[in-house]
Amino acid sequence: MLKKRLIPKLVCTSLGSSSSQQFRPVVFLSSGFRQTRLMSDLYSVAKILESQGADELICVFNTPSCISYDDICLVITKLSALLSTPLCIGGLSKYNQSYSSIFKAGADKICFNSLIMNKPDKVRQLISIYGSQSVVASADIKLSDGQYHTFDKDSTVVPQILPDWISLIHDLGFGELLVTSVDRDGNTSLGPDLKLLSSIVSISYLPLIYGGGLSSSLHFKDTFAYDVSGICASTYFLKNDHNINQLRSSLLNYKIPLRKLL
Repeated sequence: MLKKRLIPKLVCTSLGSSSSQQFRPVVFLSSGFRQTRLMSDLYSVAKILESQGADELICVFNTPSCISYDDICLVITKLSALLSTPLCIGGLSKYNQSYSSIFKAGADKICFNSLIMNKPDKVRQLISIYGSQSVVASADIKLSDGQYHTFDKDSTVVPQILPDWISLIHDLGFGELLVTSVDRDGNTSLGPDLKLLSSIVSISYLPLIYGGGLSSSLHFKDTFAYDVSGICASTYFLKNDHNINQLRSSLLNYKIPLRKLL
């Protein structure tokens, strides 16, 4: 049986700029996809989360236009030198690249969101080059008028109802889904959107990573009951000072098949 994964999601912006050689990647928290609080230096946060036993790290670069593709590659090179934890990198769609440098820098996976709708042919080509196991389909999902839709905070992509998006993901050949509930992003009092999870697993055969609304080990347990392969969270791991290793112990007591740390 494949082990389930606990995956911190680190959304990064920058202090300073590339042109002034002061580019400093920092992690921030969001609520409803609005930045609410700057946290700390990316490298320090990532190192702490690895020491607590993170199974994977998702790093999404929500950086201004002055930050170049080479800057991002340099950050990934530094991260991969610091860590042994697998890295999944997002926020790359604004760079018109082949992304080979991202993998050379040390990324294990890349994830795409808006590029899926804007340039599906390019996505299909990237999957054929790097393999479905290395390319993750990411979607931010919002409930509207009784239906789940993809959500784009910049309004650059026409919303798709969930079944249509899943059908496209299957057709393009992705190997994994990363779904975040917009309605529960940063709002840990609501718990996970179990209806959304049920809707996805009923129509998709792909491994699923879910994020949004988690604030307790019971929330993680309830989410894993939907046969998701991993759970990602930002607020839970960063703001509330929950230790991943302690969460792992609680979930192992619930018989969730997680990796046991030595």
